Amino acid sequence: ATVSYMFAPDEWEIAGRWEDFDDSDDSSMLTLGVNYYVEGHDVKWQLNYSTIDSDNSANEADVLALAMLVSV
Repeated sequence: ATVSYMFAPDEWEIAGRWEDFDDSDDSSMLTLGVNYYVEGHDVKWQLNYSTIDSDNSANEADVLALAMLVSV
């Protein structure tokens, strides 16, 4: 399931996603993010936090990611 909201004047977006991997370890992932659109979808900054939960502790992780996406 994914949900997002774009703030006027369409430069900032917040988003969340929950994923169930349907595996034998009952793993799932929650991702929360903020996007800043510099030049529409051609140039944007992304800051995301993801946490993975699992019955197998070796599969659990927390990830913080910062990215700049540029399309040409």
